[in-house]
Amino acid sequence: MRFNHVLAYLDTRRVANPARTRACLASLADLAVAHEARLTLCDVLEPPPAAAGGTSERVAALRRRYVLAALEHLATELRGKVVAEHVLLEGNPFIAISRHAAHHGIDLVATLDGTDGEGRPDATARHLVRKCPAPVWVMGPRGHGARQRLLVAVDRDIFPATATPRDMAGRLVDAAVALARGQPASVHLAHAWQVYGAELMEDPGLGLDAASLEAYVDGQRYSHHLWLEELHDALRARLAIRSDFSLETTTHLVEGEAAEVLPALARRLSVDALLLGTLGASRAPGVLIGNTAEEILGRAGVPILALKPPGFESPLISPGA
Repeated sequence: MRFNHVLAYLDTRRVANPARTRACLASLADLAVAHEARLTLCDVLEPPPAAAGGTSERVAALRRRYVLAALEHLATELRGKVVAEHVLLEGNPFIAISRHAAHHGIDLVATLDGTDGEGRPDATARHLVRKCPAPVWVMGPRGHGARQRLLVAVDRDIFPATATPRDMAGRLVDAAVALARGQPASVHLAHAWQVYGAELMEDPGLGLDAASLEAYVDGQRYSHHLWLEELHDALRARLAIRSDFSLETTTHLVEGEAAEVLPALARRLSVDALLLGTLGASRAPGVLIGNTAEEILGRAGVPILALKPPGFESPLISPGA
């Protein structure tokens, strides 16, 4: 995976922490340099109300000047590293950004202030995760945009009986490698698993002795372990042909509901980003992200990089538009 064009979204009127915003932008500039990519800074203004007359148009014009000046100032600060462009969009932020991403070949959308006070994605970030056709990086309040420690949540059961789980896992691994390019980093592959029928393990009606139950659980654990290690081998094979940066890798097989154990693991490891796939088993184009992904978004409290599966169609993009 290669990022050829990165779009950084920030609300220049509501920057809560200017130092953190600049640190995130500097990190995105480093990423753009590593990929020889374009970096575009973006803000979105809602149009003035039509019924308010000439005064609202004057207010809108002044706001536009202020926002453009703020974007130009931030872009200028980055030009020692990268030639940063800027664009001012109009309308609803997640709709305008999603359509801009689709029509301008954006490979990564980063939201710099896309979380609430507890590190949960805000409404705009959640809509982008659900509907934007490009990968979305909700950078969050911690990490200052750093990319040193990445946790990749992989699930072989996202779409049962298809090749999509392995395809998505491979895309997530590729995204982690792309995000880490240009600096030393570590990638943690994590897979959450549960025993099928765990609630029945102690039911006498099952008719299994202790040894049989233990063998049943161990067999399932080993199956998940093998799948995760195969993915780990594939990651190391990818890295074996690269020599431009150092990347350490490890695996975590954790038992329990993914929406509970993965956010806990992310916080325990103090990761700089949690990478996950978003679309649920319904595969309704752009309408639903999986329940597990939805819950992880609300609980993780760490920066999130969310990827859509191959063939994702955003409901915001008209066919042929």
